[in-house]
Amino acid sequence: MAYPNPVTDANFTLQSQAMKGDFQMQVFDLTGRLNVDQSIRGYVGGPLTVDASNLPNGQYIVRLVNGQFQETAKLLVRH
Repeated sequence: MAYPNPVTDANFTLQSQAMKGDFQMQVFDLTGRLNVDQSIRGYVGGPLTVDASNLPNGQYIVRLVNGQFQETAKLLVRH
């Protein structure tokens, strides 16, 4: 779902069944703090590039939620 992993660049890419139409993308650190909360409307599918330049080095949980699916993945950031 999230690649490259670990993220060593400024961006990572998401691809998932949950990424259709309207969905929510959230990125949490391991303490549960929400670092990214983005609503995406009318998405037609395919890979989505996400800016990770503001995320400090560490481990994160990426969560994608829409009305039909919820998917989570671990992500490691090492700039």
